[in-house]
Amino acid sequence: MRLKCLSVVAGLCFSASAQAPLDVRMALVIGNSAYPSSPLANSINDARAMGDTLRGLGFTVMELRDANKEQMSEAVARMREALRGKQAVGMLYYAGHGMQLDWRNYMVPVNARLTKASDVPVQTVDVNSVIDAFKSAGNRMNIVVLDACRDNPFRAD
Repeated sequence: MRLKCLSVVAGLCFSASAQAPLDVRMALVIGNSAYPSSPLANSINDARAMGDTLRGLGFTVMELRDANKEQMSEAVARMREALRGKQAVGMLYYAGHGMQLDWRNYMVPVNARLTKASDVPVQTVDVNSVIDAFKSAGNRMNIVVLDACRDNPFRAD
């Protein structure tokens, strides 16, 4: 699956570079693995590999590893400002825990302590906030790749 995602991203980028070689390409790559109660083995490695691949395709890459909510939110804001007015290609690649609640998708920071559904919007990062940030920057294309382990943190064990 990861190889397929890399192939799709590479195809999109090669296609874009053939049409407009001076495009600005910027990516936010987040890899979260160090969750206290449910660590993930591969998220950091996947994010590192994606960052390297994107750099090779001409992207400027901002990387976060094992980020808390504040770091993730700040990175989204920095990307919005860096992309603003450039008619760029903006990309988010996220590897880590994710979840969906009330038809919204969330990236789970390593410092989230989710015990009830009302914790989710407060302690996680809504994927729509990234999409909105990229839209407000005026990008001509946005790519979002979520390589997320989606489970139910509220289930009884």
